[in-house]
Amino acid sequence: MPNHPEHSPDTEPLSHGELMMHPVRFRVLMALSGRELTTRQIAEALPDISRASVYRHVHALHEGGLIHVTQELPNRATVEKVFAQSPGRVTLTAEPERTPDDYLRYFGVFTQSFHDQFRVYIRQPGARPIEDGVSHWDEAVYLSPEERDALVTEIQTAVSRYTRNQPTPERVRFHVARILIPESPRTATATPAEPPKGTNHP
Repeated sequence: MPNHPEHSPDTEPLSHGELMMHPVRFRVLMALSGRELTTRQIAEALPDISRASVYRHVHALHEGGLIHVTQELPNRATVEKVFAQSPGRVTLTAEPERTPDDYLRYFGVFTQSFHDQFRVYIRQPGARPIEDGVSHWDEAVYLSPEERDALVTEIQTAVSRYTRNQPTPERVRFHVARILIPESPRTATATPAEPPKGTNHP
């Protein structure tokens, strides 16, 4: 896992993108996807991360505005805060000052977070990837900008039908990811590869 130095309070505040570019903070955001949790519940959802680290990064995300308090629950002599993702904040927008290395870092944290989540799942007693519905696949397609946007909308629409599902004994919480990677920049001239010899094409 790449080294991610802690942010010093004497430096400039981190942007939303920089806040997200950390494996623990990204895992916290994943844990809060579509639900509200206390810090204790977030720590329980991330058993491979120390509780002190979870508390520290929850505080950083709250200070940075990526998560917010939805309610406060009395708990003996203290008050437990319930957190949720802040609407419209947990996304990485394209900005001119971001470099290719910035995007590589973000993508690395994104993929590493899913790797860590899978590791937590697969090491649990009784984990059966095929029976439990684990899946990952890749399909290459040619898309115009309009077709690409339409595809993204279709995927989001399909997934959104299930985002309001409440937990039941029959339901298991899944993480569904969407990754689109062009093989070349849009400004480049696309040259279709030659089809293999002997392949029939209409």
